[in-house]
Amino acid sequence: MTNKHMLLPLSAVLLCLTGCSLFYTNVPTEEVIETEGYAAETAPEWDSVEQALRSLCYGTSTDIAFSSAQSDRLAECLDIIGGGVYSEYYHFTGADGTKVIQLSVMDGYMLYESNEDGEYNSMGSSILLHDGKGFCMGNGTVSYPLTVPEEKRYRSILCDLENADYQGTTEMLDVGDKQYRFEQYVTDTLTYYLALDESDTIRAMAATDGSSAKLATEYKLTATDSILNEEWMSGRMAYYRTCLDEAYADELHYENDIFDFSAERIRGEDIENPHIVEFYRDFFDTADSFTFSTSSQRGDLYMEDYHTRSGDDYLDRTTTQKGVEKAILSDCLRVDGQYYSQCIYEDETEDWHKDVYNDDFQPEQYIDGLLQRQKPDAYREDPVFMEAYMVTIGEEEYICEVWDIHSKYPVRVYCQDGRIVAMDSIFYDIHEETIIETFTETADMEKLTAPEKYSQYSDSQESGGGAVVAGGIS
Repeated sequence: MTNKHMLLPLSAVLLCLTGCSLFYTNVPTEEVIETEGYAAETAPEWDSVEQALRSLCYGTSTDIAFSSAQSDRLAECLDIIGGGVYSEYYHFTGADGTKVIQLSVMDGYMLYESNEDGEYNSMGSSILLHDGKGFCMGNGTVSYPLTVPEEKRYRSILCDLENADYQGTTEMLDVGDKQYRFEQYVTDTLTYYLALDESDTIRAMAATDGSSAKLATEYKLTATDSILNEEWMSGRMAYYRTCLDEAYADELHYENDIFDFSAERIRGEDIENPHIVEFYRDFFDTADSFTFSTSSQRGDLYMEDYHTRSGDDYLDRTTTQKGVEKAILSDCLRVDGQYYSQCIYEDETEDWHKDVYNDDFQPEQYIDGLLQRQKPDAYREDPVFMEAYMVTIGEEEYICEVWDIHSKYPVRVYCQDGRIVAMDSIFYDIHEETIIETFTETADMEKLTAPEKYSQYSDSQESGGGAVVAGGIS
């Protein structure tokens, strides 16, 4: 069974979902130009709108006067954007090359397309969402489905100017064989310049913090783009879904489809701390025997974690599969005070190694960063309980505990009947969605046996000579 709802975009993804505005937050191309490199101009003689914007950003044109007269153009553009149906085109120019971005918004749909080589129709990357859920495509192949909260979705650069302080407008100035006037706006951190042509249309823009600048040397805004209709958007969404099905087939799955991460989560009443997560933390801190397993997906990475323990003996096994590639199995096994490990592809024969540790360092069984207490000298801070509430998902009632793990996002833990069912967390803007597959208070003794064959280093090998020998013979 393919679990399409569990796949989410990889790290900065191709599209860098780290903020709302396209300037200084979402566009990787960054132009950094030191002011010293520009000689002051007593009278501007600009060959291009790019040169004009750079000159304004770095204050090298000393006699440019900004009047107090402001046109209605920005307000009109913001009205179009506020109407929720619009398409924007940006051509960014910088020291690292060019980037073309198309942002189209329509009735719950949001399409963000980015091309590094400056050609809009070339292979690039895109995000297509409907009501915050959709797909991320890179270089012509759908990579991941994803869910993006409203505060993380892209929005127009012009939205940054809605509450900015207007500084003034220039007269019409010669720029090559055309004429433009320039409007200046200031926010707490940036100064913006808009370039308007003789028809009073915004054609370019720039933002600067005084030491660096980003330039969109071409800009277009329209509410009548041919893609701004339900038929086109829904058709593209269906195409992305088809590409996903072809890419992943049935290779990625959960063993137990017991929690629907894609379903709407309806928050209910707040409750006192039910201490369910703390039960697990106490349990793994003291339990003498157990078997615990989970399955997770993060982007196109599918993971299974299996843990079993009896007394001082334990096995930690992690199975990792990226896309439809072969799965990699990593094992850490302790039996009778001896440690063994292996890391192999799923179709390889066992290749165990005996690991030697000194008395000062003995590896501990690792379950989970939230569900397992850290030692006092651990590098990370202990998680902190934040809140708990009832939540309805589908027709099922759950308790949700929210924990601060000292990262950008909290972890939400969904529980039923005093047990954890699923966990939802975000790492580097990528969802990791986990289902608890197994939790018993008995050990799987068949797995807690020393391997019959393994390799280890002889004493002479550890001191610089000798050879690796098999079967535990040193």
